[in-house]
Amino acid sequence: MFRRRFVLPIAGLLKLMMASPSSGAPVTFSPCSDSATSYILESLNITPYPPRAGETVEIVAVGKFSIAVVDGSTIHTSFKQGPLTTPEKTYNLCSISSVTCPLVAGSTITTVMQHEVGRFAGDGIASGRVWVLDPKGKELACVNVAVETRNH
Repeated sequence: MFRRRFVLPIAGLLKLMMASPSSGAPVTFSPCSDSATSYILESLNITPYPPRAGETVEIVAVGKFSIAVVDGSTIHTSFKQGPLTTPEKTYNLCSISSVTCPLVAGSTITTVMQHEVGRFAGDGIASGRVWVLDPKGKELACVNVAVETRNH
């Protein structure tokens, strides 16, 4: 296992990177914990940005696994703003990745996910969590993100 390494380090609160409205935006991220991970996330983009209430956004993640990943591994997403939480979304990692499974250790992969923004999302910051599980439920990676949202 490798120690977590992030291209966009963050101290304290998560910050959003500036982007023009409606364009894809790179989003900063931080590890969910200090434990080792088998995935190095290189970039995370959301389109359109900022997301609006009731819209579906595309989340594109680029990174590398230090281990081979087998079919049945999953990516999970969940976002919360105030008391509202969007339903957890689960994706088959091998179905949404740029390479076929099993994923070879050290391969750079791109995953593309669609996530619906809650229709009651307001103006502000939504906190999110994106994590990867192997077929046995072992966590391979986890990152926290903060995303600016709009209600109109």
